[in-house]
Amino acid sequence: MRISEVSQQFNISIQTLYYYEREGIIPPIQKNKSGNRDYTSDDLKWIHYIRSLRRAHVSLEQIRRYVAMVQVGQSTRAERLALLKNQRKELERQISGLQDSLSWITHKIDYFDTYKQDLEGVVSVNQKKPCV
Repeated sequence: MRISEVSQQFNISIQTLYYYEREGIIPPIQKNKSGNRDYTSDDLKWIHYIRSLRRAHVSLEQIRRYVAMVQVGQSTRAERLALLKNQRKELERQISGLQDSLSWITHKIDYFDTYKQDLEGVVSVNQKKPCV
């Protein structure tokens, strides 16, 4: 598959694909007889995997290390698993923080709604309302 097709399929720029390859974020892409990159189904799986790791907020440096470990083989399996578990723990921490923020905002919205209902008919349009 040509690089332009891969770019479209994954909705990422050609420059990003070049960068991923140049920086070792994806394994080197084979070239055809004309010297153009020819992405295989395995290459596409790598790109999909890298995109999934990025969505999980794994840094490019960690991804580079992970890819290098995969290329070394089974001897790095425990280290790769540790990297993924650490990232899961970090995501769980972030999710917990987001859930706390969501609860606070929901509480504040409920307070506004209750406050508005309590004031209906009591405060005229021209009177100042206390800040909520």
